[in-house]
Amino acid sequence: MSHTQTSWHRPLWFFGFLILLALLPLPFGSNRPWASDLFAVFSGLLLMAMLWDTRNAKPAAGFPPRKRIGLAILGFSIVIFWTFIQVASWPPESWHHPIWKEAQLLLGQLKGSISVDTGVFAESLLRLTGYGACFLLAFVGGRDSHNASRLILTIAGAGVAYAFYGLLAQSMGSDTILWYKKWAYQGFLTSTFVNKNTYAAYAGFGLICGLALLGERFKHITLTDPHLAKRSKMAALIDSLILKDYAALFSLLLILAALALTGSRAGIASSLIGVTGFFIAMLWHKRAHSPRWLWLSLSGLVLFLFFIVLGGESLLERLDQNKLGEDMGARLSAYQLEGQAISDNPWLGFGLGSFEPAFRLYRDSSLPIWFQHAHNDYLEMMMDLGIPVATILFLSLSILMSCCVSGLKKRKKDAHYSAIAVGASFLIITHAFLDFSLHIPAFAATYAALLGLGVAQSWSLHERHS
Repeated sequence: MSHTQTSWHRPLWFFGFLILLALLPLPFGSNRPWASDLFAVFSGLLLMAMLWDTRNAKPAAGFPPRKRIGLAILGFSIVIFWTFIQVASWPPESWHHPIWKEAQLLLGQLKGSISVDTGVFAESLLRLTGYGACFLLAFVGGRDSHNASRLILTIAGAGVAYAFYGLLAQSMGSDTILWYKKWAYQGFLTSTFVNKNTYAAYAGFGLICGLALLGERFKHITLTDPHLAKRSKMAALIDSLILKDYAALFSLLLILAALALTGSRAGIASSLIGVTGFFIAMLWHKRAHSPRWLWLSLSGLVLFLFFIVLGGESLLERLDQNKLGEDMGARLSAYQLEGQAISDNPWLGFGLGSFEPAFRLYRDSSLPIWFQHAHNDYLEMMMDLGIPVATILFLSLSILMSCCVSGLKKRKKDAHYSAIAVGASFLIITHAFLDFSLHIPAFAATYAALLGLGVAQSWSLHERHS
């Protein structure tokens, strides 16, 4: 879809999608069955509305990377198809997990399957297809530059709103999430999320989007005092700022402060890596030679370190060598058990969403705490889907990321959308090694939207993509 005015330039389904993205973090990151089911239903309805509204739309202008997008869609379709095979009873009995034979000895006739727990399949599939719907909604709607800008503004605005709530609750000494008493991570800033690590990573998305918006504002600022500019361009730039510019800066300060007060090592580190990836992408873009990006990144780093020193005692305590050793020891024990599970069933997997029941079969005294997730999304996907299908899923995502990287070189304008997707991918690739945020709907859906937008804006109207 071109950037010109069309009959669906301001479609209602896209505004509904923006509202959905903004509200997803509110009910504990939507990580409750009722919340994730509602997410899947609404994203599906919005997708159907989009398909109906665009049924007569002309093909996308320019030369989109159709082969890569087609390969990614094919890969995702294979993953979905395989998850149905895992819960079916008709595959060869030799494929069924041995636990079903033991259950048959105790309970009589039961239909076996590859999956160790078919009861978790429906909710897991709904979440996965919901993320796919978010990608498609952002991809189709985000091809229009006005809609693309609204999407980034929505995610940045949501990041500011949830940061403000978290800071307000923390400053009041509140030990609740909304009106519920916290049952985990007391004393840490988690906003409306239960897990501080997931909130920190989500705040990273808001930070990247906010920085992109701020950079676009700074790029179009006209220096009002040419005499001052001769002495100091930075002083002249500050002198030229208006109220909206200061409001944008203050919004970023709120997110930085909330991020520092989460006390999340993995979340803060991955957010910084994501921001670094965004700046690298913008600097690599052939039009991003302005030193303002360098000043912006250095200023953000200094401010973040200031918040760490001012109020991040919880993080500094968690960086203590003994605490790091204890946490890493538990994770390594879990990773070893997960590796054993994968090696026992490398081809077929244990079933989509079946990590927890499958891990019960391997957990022993070496692991003192309970792991509901693998704390490593790569290992969890390999346990759930098996190595071959998990690899297909990873490759499909990598192909889409490559479209965004290509967009940095091909686009003459609006390359910051692809840069945002690259930065968000840096964040998620890093965080997935140490946590399970991709299993939290608010986080995963937001990333799917950013990736869809990055791909949608990855080709120009006139230049051919490779």
